[in-house]
Amino acid sequence: QLCYEAGAHRLAAGEAEQARAQIPADQLIARSNMEILSGHTYRALGRLQEATQAYRAAGEIGGQTGDRYTVLSALTCRAALHEIQGQLSPTETSCREALAVSQDRRGRPLPSAAVPLIGLGRLNRERNRLDEAERYLQQALQLTQQARLGSIALDAAFALALVHMARGDWEQAYSALSQSKQIVQRAQVPLADLKVAAVRARLWLAQGNVAAAAGWTADFLATYGEKHAGEPGGWYDVEYGVVVRVWLAQEQFADAQALLHKLLLAASETGRLGREIEFLGLLALAQQGSGATEEAAQTLSRALTLAQPAGYVRVFADEGRPM
Repeated sequence: QLCYEAGAHRLAAGEAEQARAQIPADQLIARSNMEILSGHTYRALGRLQEATQAYRAAGEIGGQTGDRYTVLSALTCRAALHEIQGQLSPTETSCREALAVSQDRRGRPLPSAAVPLIGLGRLNRERNRLDEAERYLQQALQLTQQARLGSIALDAAFALALVHMARGDWEQAYSALSQSKQIVQRAQVPLADLKVAAVRARLWLAQGNVAAAAGWTADFLATYGEKHAGEPGGWYDVEYGVVVRVWLAQEQFADAQALLHKLLLAASETGRLGREIEFLGLLALAQQGSGATEEAAQTLSRALTLAQPAGYVRVFADEGRPM
């Protein structure tokens, strides 16, 4: 646990594997906890299949012991992995299974239901079912505020801001973002300020305020550079995605393509299909901007081929007229 929290993910994975081998078979709670932790470390390393196996094992143990919390954790973690891998229908299935576990005896949602509700909100937003997405996300926000679940509330507020962005409702988008800033002030969430600033820059850019978004980009690159662009976990993909979009708006097509190749390589090697589709779409825009129209068409065709079976829509539509 200490290695994982310190970011030493390879060391954490090794320690977890040793611990899993040493925990007695009848120590089910310890085994399930270790499976969840192993899943987290594998996910951070981009070893998504191993993460899936670990979460599945934790869920099976939770089912044997009647530990609803472990079952819920395993289901929500698996849903997140499905989303990362571009598997939107399995994401929906896991989220709905998690919702069923997150109810009291009267069928009312518990605060823990916020996580699968956010998953359903993001899923419906991607499929352009914006009213459904908003309903799920508003319900998640209400639950997180009741239980003071800071980091989860932040995810809901970010997703809600992007729902309003998709509608072009800027007042509501900034209202949701303002809500996320208030959440950051109340809760100690690692790198939360950075995430809020990145989403704000995305909104600026979508409105055509390139200068403001470029200011954020300069500050981000001055602090982080591109050193995190090829990391297997993709923890900074949102920020680098905004950087790329700013460069496209500034017609810095060569810089955009160079960064996208790093991001695409990491996403492809680790099976993060959702990000791969997004970055391919952006790469097509960069290629078109640099005059490589035929290459851009081929890249976009590849993105569409990957996206169509799962029903992706907003990943393309959000890029507006250029796309």
